[in-house]
Amino acid sequence: MKPAFLLGASAAFLVAPVIYWRGAAILDPQRMFGGATLPLPAEIVIWCAAAAALLAPLLVARRLRLITDSARLLMGLIGTGMASGIGATMTNLTGDPMPVRILAPVSMLAVLGWSWTHRACYRAEPLARVVSRYSNVLIFIGFFFLLWAAVDVAFRKRMLDPEFGSSTTTFVIFTKTFLGIAALVVARLRSTASHYARSATQVLSVAFLGFFPLGSLVGLYWVLRVRRRERRVDPDTQAA
Repeated sequence: MKPAFLLGASAAFLVAPVIYWRGAAILDPQRMFGGATLPLPAEIVIWCAAAAALLAPLLVARRLRLITDSARLLMGLIGTGMASGIGATMTNLTGDPMPVRILAPVSMLAVLGWSWTHRACYRAEPLARVVSRYSNVLIFIGFFFLLWAAVDVAFRKRMLDPEFGSSTTTFVIFTKTFLGIAALVVARLRSTASHYARSATQVLSVAFLGFFPLGSLVGLYWVLRVRRRERRVDPDTQAA
């Protein structure tokens, strides 16, 4: 399986739950959801389908021992990513944002856990040419998102926001914290010439494209400038 496809799938399934949740957060106050009423048995079936999507890759992968690790990883990404899609569909049908608010963060954590379990699939040759300017951008945006999350918590507590601690607010803070830590970790991998630096940079940079506007700018900078320069074979390991 081509590494580029695997990396793109990883980034897509990582950011998809955030997009679904953002849609629910925007549409909920405006009451733009559908208003269908699902029978209780139908709701139970849908919730069971979401749980099955999260657990099925683990059960199936253990039985299919002849498939490659990359195929197991892709199966896991598809299954865990489908859970947030099921939550979004249920939210759009019923008008209740709770399914996507629950399944989006669970799906995102499942993608992270599955990727960590099969992290060997992300090993690659160390970057022959490292654009240090992009590493500095990652360090800056990492601290920025962590500071933003801390300020958000402090502000909401000080203002006694009644929605503080809700699933929506918690996921916002979780996402900011995750992006901050991920950016700093990737910057560290790049500086140490890790075998995971290339893959981690690609996954994070593609995922950043979905976080408008600041994350999108960082992702576009990687796509338009950094990616091509770091592809070149160069004996020098640092570039401005």
